[in-house]
Amino acid sequence: MKLKLKTGVLADTLNATSVAALDKVLGGLPINDGYTYDKANPTKGWIAGQLGFVPVGLDPGNAGRIKLGNDPDNRIAERIVNMLEALIELMRRGELKALPNSAAPISPRDAVQRYFSLPRLDLIPGLNDDKATYQRARELARRVRVRVTGSKGQRALIFEDDGIGQAPSRLHSTILSLGGDNKNKERYLIGMWGQGGSSAFAASQATWIVSRRAPQLGDSEDGVAWTVVREIEPTDDRRSYYAYLAASPNGEVPYIEASAAKEVGLDHGTRIGHLGFDLGTLDPYKLYQALNHVLPNPVLPFEIFTKTTGTPDVCWGMGYLLSRLTAAKKTDLDKRFEQIRVATKEHGE
Repeated sequence: MKLKLKTGVLADTLNATSVAALDKVLGGLPINDGYTYDKANPTKGWIAGQLGFVPVGLDPGNAGRIKLGNDPDNRIAERIVNMLEALIELMRRGELKALPNSAAPISPRDAVQRYFSLPRLDLIPGLNDDKATYQRARELARRVRVRVTGSKGQRALIFEDDGIGQAPSRLHSTILSLGGDNKNKERYLIGMWGQGGSSAFAASQATWIVSRRAPQLGDSEDGVAWTVVREIEPTDDRRSYYAYLAASPNGEVPYIEASAAKEVGLDHGTRIGHLGFDLGTLDPYKLYQALNHVLPNPVLPFEIFTKTTGTPDVCWGMGYLLSRLTAAKKTDLDKRFEQIRVATKEHGE
């Protein structure tokens, strides 16, 4: 069952960096607050033409799995990995459209070498000052962006990629699936079970998701998939669960016309806003250092915006930073370790 939202909803959602701003968007939508998902009978209480919250993965017992990851930097890294995969998948699907019988890359790095002509990032500085390779990598970094906004308690993390995106009819079986097997046959992708990125829901007071499938592929209807994810605490069950706004009890999300995407510059790709994100003890202004450690040698670089100046830092991974290190540049390291004396039986120290 398809349900179209007004075009203005897209811009309002993309500009929502607080829970209050998102609630204002939701206040103008036809939401059936009385609907409670029943796995045995999902259509019970559903009202056609309205939105209702259904569990992520259509599993009312999903809270335990979603809350498994407890480190904020790991939750953020999982989202970034998904975005890097989206760039690779766009190129692979384009390749299949032109050459249906082409063999798939055997690994993520093989895919990056084939589609973007890039070696491992830590090897780039050693390519005889190959500025063209560096510039190509730098341009790719602009297609994957992490933005940190707001103050403590109302922190928002916005993830933006210019990758393959998802059609409204597929969002519930990809980004909103949980433990699905949509990646396990693609050796050129990094993740496999579609679980890791969902852990960020547990650190957020609310999450909005918009996505547009790359129209040049021509493999699905054009339009923007839209939804909001929240933790639901049912009155008749002690277990909470994470649910998203759907247009039908089978989980398909509502859509917004493609014309609205053009107005906000969403040619293709996915945008996810985690609002009220709990960073724990992680300093948002040191997220650059944290992510370089958590993703020590990513297959592609990415941008992170943590400053008010609007100037991004590029995360290349610690492998890249270390490979550039010389005796004159040893202070470039964000962590330094003193020499440690090790005891041995022969020398006693």
